Amino acid sequence: MKRRSFLATTAAAAVGTQVLGGVPLKAFTPMNMPVQLQPDDDRCLIVVQLFGGNDGLNTIIPVEDPQYYAIRPTIAVPKDKAISVLSRVHMHPALAPKDSYGFPQMFEDGRLAIIQDIGYENPNLSHFRSTDIWLSGFNSSDPEVRLLDGWLGRYWSNHIEGFPEVLPPDPIAVQIGGSLSMLLQSPKGDIGIALTDPKTFFELGQGLSPDMTPMSEETRYGREFNFVRTVAEQCDRYSSVVKNSFDKGKNVATYVDGGFVQQMKLVARLISGGLKSKIFLVYMGGFDTHVQQQDEYQNGLHPYLLGQLASGIGSFMQDALAQGFADRVVGMTVSEFG
Repeated sequence: MKRRSFLATTAAAAVGTQVLGGVPLKAFTPMNMPVQLQPDDDRCLIVVQLFGGNDGLNTIIPVEDPQYYAIRPTIAVPKDKAISVLSRVHMHPALAPKDSYGFPQMFEDGRLAIIQDIGYENPNLSHFRSTDIWLSGFNSSDPEVRLLDGWLGRYWSNHIEGFPEVLPPDPIAVQIGGSLSMLLQSPKGDIGIALTDPKTFFELGQGLSPDMTPMSEETRYGREFNFVRTVAEQCDRYSSVVKNSFDKGKNVATYVDGGFVQQMKLVARLISGGLKSKIFLVYMGGFDTHVQQQDEYQNGLHPYLLGQLASGIGSFMQDALAQGFADRVVGMTVSEFG
């Protein structure tokens, strides 16, 4: 999706406030993103989760604000080192890696949108609770209130007729690595699968026997049993689908080493191979940088992470453009504090 098309759907960004489970969506007032992902089309959303709380001020840099330099005398990015894009946006230089399609060029080409000042009222300063708030879509800083499912999980579990007894041909969501995120959980069961390697996932699926009768949800045992049953059924059903897509797919762009970069490489190959999942979830950790933030502007953990982020997304975009599926994909980043 090109930036001009994306921004056209968010024209009233600063007018009014919509709420999703208590979280004000100030930047997306007229837009219902999940509705645009219908089950019968091949468009998809890629969610990039940045664990640790990305430093937004050192990512998109307010070089004209003197307070930025007054408050950050040792870690601020010098104005003459920030990359100016279209004379109004200034990016960290690490976002323009030499090995891929950098963010500045992507922005100039109309394939990157930047929406700032997104948050929720009375922000919680806990990394863990803030993550739960963003993923669940409920703004509750009360630790006694349990947040158990995600806004994407709830939407899709109600949008797919007959779920979870009736499953679509392709997994609704695919998470690369880790245990399944709250974002993909719903009161009816998980809407996605988590995998690291399609071949290993295929082998795992061949050893399952998910032909089990569901139990009553009135007891905890019944709920846990049904959870295991749903996972087993999805793994059995989708292991072959995922592997076939992986085998049919290809990568034509160059990807450097790095966990996140390789996740994006896998997502590109699955889409290339015809997997019609609506959501792909990838993640990158380490953004809680503290004293490792940076040495001057170009060295340190944060510049490294931004470089990996830009390299992974840039190489993915090169793949998507070369193989013709770029306009079927939209991506978004999310971190604890925005």
